Amino acid sequence: MDGVPAPWSWGVEILVDAEPLLGPHKKLWVGQPPNELIDDPNFAEPGSTPHEVILGRCNCGELGCGAVVGSVYRVDDLVIWDLITRGNPSPLDLAGPRPARDAISFALDQHQQQITRVQDEYTRLKQSHDDSGPA
Repeated sequence: MDGVPAPWSWGVEILVDAEPLLGPHKKLWVGQPPNELIDDPNFAEPGSTPHEVILGRCNCGELGCGAVVGSVYRVDDLVIWDLITRGNPSPLDLAGPRPARDAISFALDQHQQQITRVQDEYTRLKQSHDDSGPA
């Protein structure tokens, strides 16, 4: 496959002010697969009503296990991620989710530009993967 990873192994690394939203623990946390994140209308086109969106997941890949979750919504020309919590990706952790960081706001056009960038990159990588597969 010439070093092109399979599409289901890709994860979107979200950076906020050049720092990973999931924190420095890359072995514990992975980004959501691009198609799952950008195909979620509550993330890609947030409305005025807050909706819970999974922004990252435990490295085991099980949806909801240790997930990084945020409440995503729009106020005028701002997109807001609020109530961001992170569970521990360990079955021994009984404390449950805990705050991961303060609320984040983005200009709507900046948010839309990044969604488009992720869509384009995902399409390019998927095409590279498909082209490198068996004929």
